[in-house]
Amino acid sequence: MNRMSVRIAVVLLLALCALLLFSKLHRVERLVNQGPTSEVRRNAYFAAGRFIEEQGISVEHKVYPVEVSELASGDVLLLTDASYLETRPDKADRLLDWVSSGGHLIWQYSPSLGDGPLAQLLGVGSETFDIQYDEESEADVAAEEPQPEPQSGVEQLNAALEQAVQDQLEESAERELTPTEEVRYLLDQREEQADGPNISRLQMPGNESLQSLVYSHYSLLQDPDWATANYRLDLRTESLAGERVDLMNFHLGRGQVSVVSDASIWSNDDIGLFDHAALLRWLVADADHLYIQRYTQWPSLNQLIWQQAREPALIVLMLLLLWALGRARRFGPLLATHSGERRALGEHVEAVARFHQQHRQFDHLLGPLRRQVLKRASRYHAGFDRLNDTAQYGLIADRAEVTSDEVSRVMTEAGQYTQQELVETVKLLIKIRNQL
Repeated sequence: MNRMSVRIAVVLLLALCALLLFSKLHRVERLVNQGPTSEVRRNAYFAAGRFIEEQGISVEHKVYPVEVSELASGDVLLLTDASYLETRPDKADRLLDWVSSGGHLIWQYSPSLGDGPLAQLLGVGSETFDIQYDEESEADVAAEEPQPEPQSGVEQLNAALEQAVQDQLEESAERELTPTEEVRYLLDQREEQADGPNISRLQMPGNESLQSLVYSHYSLLQDPDWATANYRLDLRTESLAGERVDLMNFHLGRGQVSVVSDASIWSNDDIGLFDHAALLRWLVADADHLYIQRYTQWPSLNQLIWQQAREPALIVLMLLLLWALGRARRFGPLLATHSGERRALGEHVEAVARFHQQHRQFDHLLGPLRRQVLKRASRYHAGFDRLNDTAQYGLIADRAEVTSDEVSRVMTEAGQYTQQELVETVKLLIKIRNQL
């Protein structure tokens, strides 16, 4: 068998193994519950908004206080936190005026904010309510229940086997629950464990009632004598847990005001309990738009300054800019530039002169220039070297078209020069040299 045949056999063997492996594979689908999305975690009333949107009512979630100018007469505003009105009581008056024109305000009353603007204007208050459990009646009921007859050993064994099978079935069903079914199962467990005194009922037309689970230790009250404004409230209905009032719904003008003791019944975790969702749907049934202000989040300091003090802030910024320009370090002098001047030569000469001045080496710069001037001037006069200095300076001045005093000043060593004098001397010597 040659090498090519071995390679073909190996390839066929690998292909056969791969085909066998793929034939044994089967698709398995598994549902993984990853918990609530980030949008749900950020918004505690996301589920309530989604439920109301399914009823055909538009919903808008707000984290900043809703301005009254944004509200139309057919809108509903759900306030889960009315503490922001403490600093702006005028907004409470505008909210109630909007309600009188046809709006619907749902707000949570809190005893800690009992003297808030809305409570004062409407005369809403509360009283402490202690839930009393009748232990004697519970004991009587337990005594009246018929006691089971004793079972034989076989019956006990069969009952134990049936209970084990039932537990196993429930366990397997629990493992195969979808996320929705699992949530529903947990809600059912909470409903079964709920105490009767904490279940509030809103009586509907007929014999139906909407039940809600409210853990509250106070009962809502409304007294016209407590009100600080002349708003006429007509009680429409209320939700009761025994004698405790957990929700009051009033007519105010052409609109409605609903006061609840606990707005968290419409949060993501609780809206599926009892009739919480149906209660919210009943309250907003006639609405065109629902605003849910889930908590008060004030703007940042920068936004507040820009909104409330824009002009002073701009003035302060301009003053800071001017101060920074005045304190800034300036690199080099501000000199007027001349377009006809050869800047490269002038800057070079100035730099060289500054170097020699700092090292007190003026002869290194002025000596060669003076010798060049004398050498070029000697070409124009045969006996130039035998003339005295005054005559030489006169001839140079005539030829270079400068005064004799200027020639004498630059050709005579002065010993000490200032920076400006040195620069002018060098420039004049170069000019005389170039003219000769």
